[in-house]
Amino acid sequence: MEEVDEFSNNDFEIKQRYLNEEIIEKNYDPSLFTVFCESQKEPNLDLWTLEELKICVEEFKKSIREGRIINKKLEKSDNEEQTFNEESGQVINKNNDFESNIIDCAKLGPSELSTAGGLEILISEPKLIEEGFFSSNFVTYTVKTMPFEWEVTREFSDFVWLREVTVNNFPGIFIPPLPNMKTRGNLDEKTLYKRQKCLYKFMQGLISHPLILRNEHLRIFLKQSNTQDFKDYIKSAKCEKIDEISNFPSLEGKIVGNLQDYSEQVYNLGEYYEKSAKIIKKLKAKAYEMVEDIKEGNDDILKLGEIAQKLEEIQNAFVFTERYGQIYKSLTAKLIQVSEIQMKKIEMVNDHLGIFFKYLSMQRTSLKKFIEHNEGYNIVYRKALIKQSESIDKLRIFFAYYNSQNIKETNRMNEYVTRQSYRNFYEFSVKHAQLANDLQNVWKSFLDSVEVAKPN
Repeated sequence: MEEVDEFSNNDFEIKQRYLNEEIIEKNYDPSLFTVFCESQKEPNLDLWTLEELKICVEEFKKSIREGRIINKKLEKSDNEEQTFNEESGQVINKNNDFESNIIDCAKLGPSELSTAGGLEILISEPKLIEEGFFSSNFVTYTVKTMPFEWEVTREFSDFVWLREVTVNNFPGIFIPPLPNMKTRGNLDEKTLYKRQKCLYKFMQGLISHPLILRNEHLRIFLKQSNTQDFKDYIKSAKCEKIDEISNFPSLEGKIVGNLQDYSEQVYNLGEYYEKSAKIIKKLKAKAYEMVEDIKEGNDDILKLGEIAQKLEEIQNAFVFTERYGQIYKSLTAKLIQVSEIQMKKIEMVNDHLGIFFKYLSMQRTSLKKFIEHNEGYNIVYRKALIKQSESIDKLRIFFAYYNSQNIKETNRMNEYVTRQSYRNFYEFSVKHAQLANDLQNVWKSFLDSVEVAKPN
């Protein structure tokens, strides 16, 4: 009897290990596999032989890999339009390829922002507002929009509202991240400086999407100069998430859905974003180490300047050495100029390396969450397919849209980041070359002054 129990336990462990290797370790959804099994037999390992499990696993993988085989159960005549909800008027017009669909939705008309040429948003340095004993201090930013020359005052919480309402109003579109909310109450100079730079990058990313430029909330955020009126607008504005696909915004009143299986591609994208975010964080840390090294070097330059000033005072104490005091005076002045160049270099490394890598890492992490959220519609849809759910038509439309958006938005953002990276490092190189030239001119000027003052 004990031998039979031992054999049963071993058999159970073998089957469990097999499922772990084939489903979990290969990143298939266990809950989706369980639902798939239920369509054939009760999901109890004791009732399945190993051979039956292997066949089931292969069929499951095939259904995931070739989703169109399952989808054909729902396919109608090639010439027939498909409607999932007549009351809401949400219609899918089927193309010749069943995997590609055009979905009717809302159309956003042009706006002041979308029709403007040379649109640029500038964000001033933070201004600390002290409210006294009974209210908390807070920080404001001046946001200027060119070429309109709109100028408004906004708090960090206003940017948070703008992002939240944009996420809710534009489903399936990647909205750039904001700095961590944990630092919101931190008013030290270093944190505020980084936040200002990140807010600028957030706004640049936001206006890079042609559809978001037509967002009325964005226009009001940038244009309404009366702070109280803007606060009242926030309270009255509808921020609820759009649930009906017929209300999803678009440029032409139609959006594209795709039923192809991108799960492997999406998984690889997620891995790429996660790993690259970690690498970029290390680059950010190295950049800030560079900043500290430059600061230490600058401190030494300032100390050397103090020594040169003392030597100048000593030379001026005697008539026969007074002429050499000019050498140390010139050295002091040039060291101050070198220090100013070093401070510009610190700002340059902070902006183009430290903060650039900081925000890029935030983008990568946010993109990973974005595609994981969208991929959730894939899992829900496939579960509904297996169960033959009554809401399958509606779920198919949502899956088709978010499935398509995962690829479209990641491609868009990859291109955007590539352009921004090129621009960032080009500007870094130009500034670095200019500072190197300035440094050379400072020392050349010093040597010329020494040549004049040296004894015959």
